Amino acid sequence: MAAHTSEPAPKSRGAITASSKDGLVTSISLMGHESGDAARVIDDVRTAVKKCGDGFRDDVGKYENVALLPDPEQGDEGVSYRMKGTMDGELMPLTFTVVRSGSTLAVFFGTNLVDQEKTAPDPEVIRAQLAKLPD
Repeated sequence: MAAHTSEPAPKSRGAITASSKDGLVTSISLMGHESGDAARVIDDVRTAVKKCGDGFRDDVGKYENVALLPDPEQGDEGVSYRMKGTMDGELMPLTFTVVRSGSTLAVFFGTNLVDQEKTAPDPEVIRAQLAKLPD
């Protein structure tokens, strides 16, 4: 999700990153999938979070303390989770909210360069962006 892609790969995607004065950096991506693939990605993410609590490695780095967060209760379904990822040799907390609306996945992830306790993407940003998606 942090790389703005999924398996299966989206048919279309776009991403932006925004930062605020309090150090919060939020990345937002939209990924268009074939019918059914978006629901499968949500299920796969939820399963992976549950299996990877002790951490994992990928092509980018190492991740630890993977934990499921409460359901975002938006869109058709979603999943939220937190983990710590290695960035420039240091562990940085990352918080993800992934929401499915039809065959579109909206991915929001945040980190904070000033206050590591405030990494959750702004709920108002999530609501505003999801309101732009077709029903």
